[in-house]
Amino acid sequence: MKTRTMRPKVLRNLDRHALHLTVGSVCIIIAITLAIAARTEPIVGPSSAAAASDLITRFLLLSIAWLIAGSALCRKFSWHRIGVAITIVGPVLAALACLWWWGTTLNHMTIAPTSLLWSAVALLAAAIGVGAALTTPPDTDYTSSKGRASLIGTVSCIGVTALLISLPPTHLPGDLSTTGVVAEQPLPQRELSEDTELLWCRAFERRSWMLNSDSGPTIVTRTTAQLLDPATGQTVWTYTRRSDSSQQLITSAEVRDSGSTVALEYEVSSSAYRYPETVLLDAETGETLGWEHAELLSNGSGGREPDAGLTWVNPMYPHGNKMDDASAFDVIFDADGNSFTIVLDARILPQDTYLIEKRLYDAGSMYLLEVLPASSADTKLVCGLY
Repeated sequence: MKTRTMRPKVLRNLDRHALHLTVGSVCIIIAITLAIAARTEPIVGPSSAAAASDLITRFLLLSIAWLIAGSALCRKFSWHRIGVAITIVGPVLAALACLWWWGTTLNHMTIAPTSLLWSAVALLAAAIGVGAALTTPPDTDYTSSKGRASLIGTVSCIGVTALLISLPPTHLPGDLSTTGVVAEQPLPQRELSEDTELLWCRAFERRSWMLNSDSGPTIVTRTTAQLLDPATGQTVWTYTRRSDSSQQLITSAEVRDSGSTVALEYEVSSSAYRYPETVLLDAETGETLGWEHAELLSNGSGGREPDAGLTWVNPMYPHGNKMDDASAFDVIFDADGNSFTIVLDARILPQDTYLIEKRLYDAGSMYLLEVLPASSADTKLVCGLY
């Protein structure tokens, strides 16, 4: 007794000839469109550099040649199904290689090139399109179902493609940690004078940026961004991106939207491509607002400098000889040579410090002092002033 296959009503009496032709045509169009789009920077951003790499270009060209040769082979091969399988296996393997490369980049860099994902889907679409065309059955008399078959084939191909290029994540979430400290408003800013005092002082790695967000000073090091409470200097939140092997390096940083947004630039790279991606953070909470496929024009800014400009102070240790009181120094704040004295905890300075440079910044709501000890230690100090 034959078992009848139950099909949804919409699929009954479909013209399989029309369905195969539609799927084949639509998939080939999708494949061509995605392959071109993956190499177009206005569409996928700087990640187009990945799709334009020599390796992906070879994958695409070899797959096209494989499909053409396989299609010709199927016409002469007596075992038609085996010929079709051989024809589509080439681009399928190339697509899997692209997906593996895409996933590896995502695990190692926490960011994956959109263009690699689109290239993989383009190769799969090409394989499906050619496979559908090669297995097209003879035409039938189901004239009334041809339009329905074409509609179902078109909608299905476009829908599956949209899911494949939109569902996989291209950015893993960053690590955001909060300390429970609530950023307070600093004391009302007053003009620099001989009575200017030190509110707090923090040590950071030397290669870091000081940004002026509207929630307080934001310090960006090579791997982290953190908001400081302007009144106490304590950390409010810290943002990092950690892969399976290490923390990702921040290549540039800036503030936007009048200080309400912090932008951090990361570099996605492998042996074949290199391009920037920028994450946007809420300056107050550190939460991720979104991503931009763009390179920052700024390399970080210390803020608006006072009228006297960048303030350089004479060496604390003349000729490299250590003075008795290494933790006290003067900071000149105007063109007339007026200064105020800063006294630091000597334990915060590297022991082999022989020279100090100081830079004074107007952070809008407060003044910040950047202290650069000349020593073997990769350290600088950021101080809040009142």
